[in-house]
Amino acid sequence: MYNITKERNKLQALVDITNYLAEHNFTYDEVNEFIEMLSNEISASRICNQYKTALDWANNNPCCNINNTIIVPLNKVNIEELFSNIF
Repeated sequence: MYNITKERNKLQALVDITNYLAEHNFTYDEVNEFIEMLSNEISASRICNQYKTALDWANNNPCCNINNTIIVPLNKVNIEELFSNIF
């Protein structure tokens, strides 16, 4: 079923993210790296939430179907503050 609100939210996220990347001077190469990092994070989160144990994952025995579950975001942290002794 087509959901106009979801489609509008996807487009708004696309606009917001590309503007954020441009405002923070990301290059095309850096954006490609970012997209790969984001994809890897979402995939790892999905696996962690879809399988109770590593053995379940190895045996492809999910505890649930999370296809339509809202993602679990990373904890909000101030990266600059977190790595202030390095940067």
